Amino acid sequence: MRAAGALACALAAPALSSALSVAPRQGGAAPEAGRFFALEKEAELLADPRTSVPEALGMLGQQGPGEVVISRSTYAVAVVSYAVLWSALVALVAFLYRRAKVWPSVDPEMEHVDFTKFSSGPFDCLQDPKIFLWSFFCPCIRFADNTSMLGIVSFWLALAVMTGAWLLNSLQGGVLLWAASSLAWMGFRQKFRQRFGMEGQGEWTYYATDCLLYLACAPCTIAQEARQLELAARADHEAVKAQRPDGLAEALVPAEAGP
Repeated sequence: MRAAGALACALAAPALSSALSVAPRQGGAAPEAGRFFALEKEAELLADPRTSVPEALGMLGQQGPGEVVISRSTYAVAVVSYAVLWSALVALVAFLYRRAKVWPSVDPEMEHVDFTKFSSGPFDCLQDPKIFLWSFFCPCIRFADNTSMLGIVSFWLALAVMTGAWLLNSLQGGVLLWAASSLAWMGFRQKFRQRFGMEGQGEWTYYATDCLLYLACAPCTIAQEARQLELAARADHEAVKAQRPDGLAEALVPAEAGP
């Protein structure tokens, strides 16, 4: 997901750079020390990843010797181009992911595994490198897969909601927006607990913990839930059994020996 966002920015760059202009220096005189200091501070803010897109482009729009000027229409085109390209790349990767998705084979020996507790912690990411990579680089896609495996909402609806929230946060860079999104993901985690009969259902301490996990490290939280779901699929747990593709469970279970 982050790689897709970087590629989208690269593709949108020509539309942005074509409208950029540099104001000429006045009289060829060297700027004062204060001007150098101000430009240096602005460069630091532009390089800071915590600076949101509107703030960065707003600084680009300030006029002054040697500074870049950008129009509002160009800014709007750049934002729309970024959003469209980023969303298209996410949709393409999600389509390929769905086509290559293979449910784990059913293992009868795992029938008695206790699923009332998480099988791993939120920061045990390296237990399954494949899940870790998908959750870290494409969290929206792995989250959508988690919701569809549980049968809460469809894959594409969950992908649209999560991608929209991630996109808005990348454009606005607001903590309050991401905090509000974390409340929604907390609701999903509570439903996750309900499907597996876990402790912490309806308890405010677990509500707070689930919200903080998504707020602090959403990819790690998504990966933990994905590991639990993949394990449940191997055990053919009731929480995911109904979502398994038709006929796949029977095909994966070893055939009984004849008389």
